[in-house]
Amino acid sequence: MALLFDDSPCAICGKPLDLKRNLFATSGVFFPPGDPLWRFCDAGMHWSCYADWPERSRFARTYVLSRMEATRSNPFWSIVHFDDHSFVEVRFPIRRVPGLVKVWLLKTGSSFQVPLNEWQKWLESPDTSVADHPLEMDALLEALPHIRTSIPTEAWLTLARPRKTTRQ
Repeated sequence: MALLFDDSPCAICGKPLDLKRNLFATSGVFFPPGDPLWRFCDAGMHWSCYADWPERSRFARTYVLSRMEATRSNPFWSIVHFDDHSFVEVRFPIRRVPGLVKVWLLKTGSSFQVPLNEWQKWLESPDTSVADHPLEMDALLEALPHIRTSIPTEAWLTLARPRKTTRQ
C-alpha cells in the first residue's frame, strides 16, 4: 500500500487526503516509467476523484492484472477465478495463519478480503457496507453472479489448493 500521511496530496487533484475518509490507494508500480499513468502508481486518491477519473478503467484493470501476475509466482496464494469482472485468489491456512480469499474488482482496482471459513456465507450475503464508494459496490454486485457460479462453496476453493508432488 502506498505510504500515506494526513495531508498527503491526492494523485489526481493534488488536494490533501484525509486518511480517516474514503480514499483509494495502490501498492507497487505497474506501469512503465514512460506511461502517463506511471505517476499514479503507489499513490493515494480521493475516491470521488478516482471514480470520475477518465483513466480509471485502464488504471484499475492494469493494477488488478499486476496483482494477478504477482499471485502466479507466490507459492502461498492460488488463483481460483478470473473473468472480465473480477479476479479471486485464495491463501489456504498455513500453521497459525488462517485462510483468506481476496476478491479483486477489475472495474475499480479495489479488493475485498473474506476469511476462507466465511466464504459461502459472504457469497450469499456480502457486506456491501464495507464498500468505500458506490462505484465499488456496483462493481462488486456486478461481479458476484459470476463468482457465485464459478466458486459457489468453500469446497470449490479447495480444488485450487496446490498439491504436493513426489519425485520418482
